[in-house]
Amino acid sequence: MSGSNYLFDTNAVLSFLHQPKILQDDSSAVFISFVNELELLSYSKLSSNEEKAIKHFFKLTEIINIDREIKSTIITLRKNIY
Repeated sequence: MSGSNYLFDTNAVLSFLHQPKILQDDSSAVFISFVNELELLSYSKLSSNEEKAIKHFFKLTEIINIDREIKSTIITLRKNIY
């Protein structure tokens, strides 16, 4: 059996970003949903450093996705609403 798989919700991502922990096994895979991506990036008071940290985290994960155009539209709308 190789590595473990993890599915993070938004709160788990935030906790990980505030107190990064190295996963036990380099062959572990971390999955997040496109919903997590929307929630994290659409926060209107997100600093550029926070956004960079989140985007770096995304590079280390596998995102269970939907169409990019739909995501982009939702992020823009949520930023303007909240």
